[in-house]
Amino acid sequence: AQEDVRQVVRMHQRFEQVARRAGLTMTQYWTLAQLAEGPRRAMDIATLAGVKRPTVSVMLARLHNLGLTQNVPSFDRRSRRVTLSPAGRPWLATLEAEMVTPSALSPKKTTSFRPRSAREHHSISGGLRGCDPIGRI
Repeated sequence: AQEDVRQVVRMHQRFEQVARRAGLTMTQYWTLAQLAEGPRRAMDIATLAGVKRPTVSVMLARLHNLGLTQNVPSFDRRSRRVTLSPAGRPWLATLEAEMVTPSALSPKKTTSFRPRSAREHHSISGGLRGCDPIGRI
């Protein structure tokens, strides 16, 4: 069990390194992963992340400027919904593929614990930062 915890910590560090090389924070990556599931309102992302909407708005603007997200029509004109852009989907897939390489687990390439995806890792390792499931924005 202790080795499994160490592997999760090593994976989390690996994920942070990959995200940082891509110019993202882990929260920005987490947001992209959420958007891969379907369009979301900024308010929904803020609620899931446990942050205020203005913070999410700034982050979404940055992701939009990078060409990774796009706005989609909303039934409620007072709010906007955001989804991955056509360029954002393959970009996220490439990032996640790099995140789940065997070297992300341990130098010995241990196979006792291996998440199926970066999203699964994020839900497993959320407790590593205490009550904050996604780290920092």
